[in-house]
Amino acid sequence: MAKRITEFYQDGIYHLYNRGVDGRKIFIDDQNYLFFNQRLHRYSSGLSITILAYCLMPTHFHLLVQQNGEISAGILCQRICNSYTKAFNNWVHRTGSLFESKYKAIDVDREDYLLHITRYIHANPVKGGLADLPEKWLYSDYGEWMRHPYLDKSTDTVRGLFISASDYASFVHDYINDTVSLPEDFARYTLE
Repeated sequence: MAKRITEFYQDGIYHLYNRGVDGRKIFIDDQNYLFFNQRLHRYSSGLSITILAYCLMPTHFHLLVQQNGEISAGILCQRICNSYTKAFNNWVHRTGSLFESKYKAIDVDREDYLLHITRYIHANPVKGGLADLPEKWLYSDYGEWMRHPYLDKSTDTVRGLFISASDYASFVHDYINDTVSLPEDFARYTLE
């Protein structure tokens, strides 16, 4: 069972996620996804938080972030969820909570979990039956991962662990095809 992080720290890496109340959709059209994505990038840059990977799904979202400064990575989730809920409620003429609870945050404290949670996030649309390939899901940064030059470990926390985009793609597809064993207690890093 995932444990809520109550203290964030500089240079910490976190899996932040939340889902719609009663499993309801939190994204219903492209405009919703675009608004959330714009807020995510605006708030993260203002808070000195690096987005390592993300995926927006119809009923939930996953963010993998690194807190670069003193401002808590949890503030990012609070701001996005509050802003997005207000906008969504306005779009669909509703009131009340959109998310089932306060966001959840897992401290990704080991490199092997960092690697697995990254591919878990990018494979989510395929595992969830929404796309047959991760690059076909428009609401994640997987496509950017495939286009972005791979950097050395000192400048990129996760991508620097792979030789190339095709190396990372193979890593993700091994998980999609269930040809890999996950760390024993990996479930604590994923959506409950």
